[in-house]
Amino acid sequence: MPVVIPRNEGISGVRRLEGDEAGGAPFQKLKQGATLADLQKEYVLFNYAPIFLYAGLSINPVQEWINKHNHKQVVFILALDKPVLHMGAGAIWDRTLWAVEKEYWPSLRSHLGSMATIDRSKGKLCRIIVQTIPVLDVIAAEKPLVLESPYVMISTFTVDSNLGCIVFAPSTKLTGNCPYLKFHAPREETVRLANGLLLEVDKPYEACQLKPWEHSNEGFSSPAQRVRSIITSTKP
Repeated sequence: MPVVIPRNEGISGVRRLEGDEAGGAPFQKLKQGATLADLQKEYVLFNYAPIFLYAGLSINPVQEWINKHNHKQVVFILALDKPVLHMGAGAIWDRTLWAVEKEYWPSLRSHLGSMATIDRSKGKLCRIIVQTIPVLDVIAAEKPLVLESPYVMISTFTVDSNLGCIVFAPSTKLTGNCPYLKFHAPREETVRLANGLLLEVDKPYEACQLKPWEHSNEGFSSPAQRVRSIITSTKP
């Protein structure tokens, strides 16, 4: 069966891929009987779909990172048969994970986690929240003699906006036992930062009494990255 990778805003250079080409080496391991837990011995599993679904990105930040560092193929797409997340934006997103070789993860995590976008026409600032959440190992769960539901930890990149936060909440029966995206009211520090940036003051971080790396994660399941924000302006 052909694997169709999502073509949407924020994903550039995507085409129809056939079989193993879609997932590369990790996909080959899955075909040979490996589980998601087995893959985690060599790879970090992650999903960054929310940041181009809800943060208005016009580029693929993973491809940007690959180009910047002139990497070979170290990030792979896993198109799974069953969903591991619930995002409400099309089933294909819920069934897709990305895998990166472990040695490259700190650099990729820093690149994705430090991004921010500002859309002046909509009055919207988006920064990134990094979460580590448990998801069902849908491969292992299908194997015979599995007595308990096996889980693996994956990293997700979600949206911290002055208009509200979108983060993953624990799974429920209504979401097919998958963690789901949930909307939260905007955080005060993000609203203050957005106000400074949208007013185009000379020193927005000083005006907001924030440092660029200050990005608390109060109320969410894992610490957000404390790295510098890269602001890309979108003029009306």
